Amino acid sequence: MRQSVVDDGLHRVSECHRGDRSMFLRYRFVFPLLIAAVVTACSNTGTPPKADIHPAKNSPVASVSPLAEMVREAQVGNARAQHTLAGKYQRGEGVPKDLAKSVAWDQKSAAQGYTEAQAALAHDYFSGTGVTQDLKEAVNLADKAAAQGNAYAQSELGWCYRMGSGCPIDAAKSSEWFQKSAAQGYGDAQYALAICYEFGNGCPEDPSKAGEWGSKAVETLRKAAAQGDAHAQADLAFLYGRGIGIPIDSIQSAEWDQKAAAQGIDTAQINLAFDYLRGNGVVKDEAKALEWFQKAAAQGNAYAQSELGWCYRMGSGCPIDAAKSSEWFQKSAAQGYGDAQYALAICYEFGNGCPEDPSKAGEWGSKAVETLRKAAAQGDAHAQADLAFLYGRGIGIPIDSIQSAEWDQKAAAQGIDTAQINLAFDYLRGNGVVKDEAKALEWFQKAAVQGNQSAQFILAKEYAEGTAVEINLVSAYAWANLAASNVNEMNQSTDRKDAAHFRDQLEDQMTRAQVAEAQRLSANWKIGSDFPQEQSQQSPTGLPKTVGHPTKQGTGTMFVVTPTGLAVTNDHVLKGCLELRLKGQDSALKVVAEDAANDLALLQLPSPAAAVATIAESDKLRQGDDIAVFGFPLNGVLASGGNLTTGVISGLTGPRNNTAQFQITAAIQPGSSGSPVINDDGDVIGAVSSKLSDEVMARATGSVGESVNFAISAQELKAFLEANRVTYATGDGHWYARKQAPADIADAARKWTFMVECWK
Repeated sequence: MRQSVVDDGLHRVSECHRGDRSMFLRYRFVFPLLIAAVVTACSNTGTPPKADIHPAKNSPVASVSPLAEMVREAQVGNARAQHTLAGKYQRGEGVPKDLAKSVAWDQKSAAQGYTEAQAALAHDYFSGTGVTQDLKEAVNLADKAAAQGNAYAQSELGWCYRMGSGCPIDAAKSSEWFQKSAAQGYGDAQYALAICYEFGNGCPEDPSKAGEWGSKAVETLRKAAAQGDAHAQADLAFLYGRGIGIPIDSIQSAEWDQKAAAQGIDTAQINLAFDYLRGNGVVKDEAKALEWFQKAAAQGNAYAQSELGWCYRMGSGCPIDAAKSSEWFQKSAAQGYGDAQYALAICYEFGNGCPEDPSKAGEWGSKAVETLRKAAAQGDAHAQADLAFLYGRGIGIPIDSIQSAEWDQKAAAQGIDTAQINLAFDYLRGNGVVKDEAKALEWFQKAAVQGNQSAQFILAKEYAEGTAVEINLVSAYAWANLAASNVNEMNQSTDRKDAAHFRDQLEDQMTRAQVAEAQRLSANWKIGSDFPQEQSQQSPTGLPKTVGHPTKQGTGTMFVVTPTGLAVTNDHVLKGCLELRLKGQDSALKVVAEDAANDLALLQLPSPAAAVATIAESDKLRQGDDIAVFGFPLNGVLASGGNLTTGVISGLTGPRNNTAQFQITAAIQPGSSGSPVINDDGDVIGAVSSKLSDEVMARATGSVGESVNFAISAQELKAFLEANRVTYATGDGHWYARKQAPADIADAARKWTFMVECWK
């Protein structure tokens, strides 16, 4: 079974981003749910208001009741009165509540071109309130109102073109209508644009614009949310949860979700369920998570129904109940929800929670393939993983190992642990890809560091047997120990017992010191981290490793300065290396130039670069200015995707007043060498070179220096590049340029900063 995390970035039902699957549930949100949100309650600021009108106090008919006057005006064709009377019937104010009459009066008003009536009627057709649901007619009415400048209708059209609800999907038109509505200060459209730019969904990914629109949306939505607007509360919760236009605040996010969920907003109920599952802003409570999933599912939300299916399948917050699991999957699948269709196909294929039935497995598999293909093509990682499995097993579709491997590649690249394991097996067996044991090990490793029990056990065996990696009993024991205690995956107790038995067998071959070290590593392990492999340089007997092929001995960081792929690092990173490699690649990097005196080196990447660093035009530094360092420290321990540390310029010279360097407080570790030092304009002002030796400091002063680190100045960096005839890009450095937040700096630096490996 394949499960992990994705966030398509349209509504906050899963965090995108890539987190873990808490208690086996899929944290994601796909297009069918969003279309349902558009159909049932598209506006995040509610139904367009139906205005009241009253005759003037000095009117000749002032003695007539306002309602009677309104009826009279409506009957003689006053469009505004007709719309207002529609509102009375909708709310039951002064007349019996009658949704059909409300729609009828709005139809008369809308036929005269009254904008507010057109917008209100569009909402009625979207939701099927007082009239048969008709998405095409809803779009038609919204289009008329939007053309006259109605902000609500413009926002609704934006969602329609985004989701293909009542019209073809059209990202350009969607963005255009959101822009028009947002320009009028309409909070829902501002929110939509923030999400659009944050995730690149329907418009180019642009963190700066996402923050700009997010900030505007927060200001607008706060007012509406404080007045009890449930959709505004739900949107505000998402912005707080993701930190778009506002600092991340999980407590505020959960509080606004609580309010929106209490008013029946199904997506807020789902988000709150995940808050309780993960303990985000609330105390972790699986029973409450189940309760909120049930509330959303009871409203017919297909996503929540599918999640309930998984809850009862896995026993998350409730006893395992195969019958209830199947029941909820059936309800969700009947609405065309791909994940539930996939679950039923697997259920019938393997008799897991329902009777084994190849015919029904094929039937649901075929439906799932059709649904999942669309979501997978739009980047839904879970849909990609599910589709890969169906192709690999031939459920509802002929077996196609190449298609299976291709979809696994896409899902694995997005962090889906089960896809990573399946892809690893593809490389081991040569299914749909060229057989490659090294790549197989790499994908097992990626899944293991995410906490996948199966991958952890496989790695334990690999390190013990040395099939595709050097034997390392300490790492083997540590991974087996984790697999034996892993209860956060969909694994059987027998799997954990097997891992525990394997671990105990390893212990008989190890020294006490090795066992103690392995236990320490596994006790301190956290999701996302690997084990350091320094101990791998010795055989199980403790004798030096036999000389053979070069192995990775250390790492550093480099940053790209030209589109052709020239990159800068420290000269000391190169010392003693037989080969230099880009992380994850076998081809060697070419050393173009070295400057040992200034500790700089120039490397040539094997291919052109998609992005390059800009170097600060001015060499002027100010003590106390904010800086950030992006690099790849402590390879195998910290995040493999790079780390950002922040600090300030604490000194304008290096050791012994060396003017070629300056002092920074940003933390650096082994592997940080060569990392770019970046100012708040996003320009490189130096390259990390060294830190003050703790041993030297202790001997000199009796204490260890903290955050005493040094970087090579931009002046020396530019002189080195110019001496080697390298044309580099510079930043404008204008005082009026927008200052970048650390998150923006990290997003940019990640595109042109890479790990360089030293092989000896």
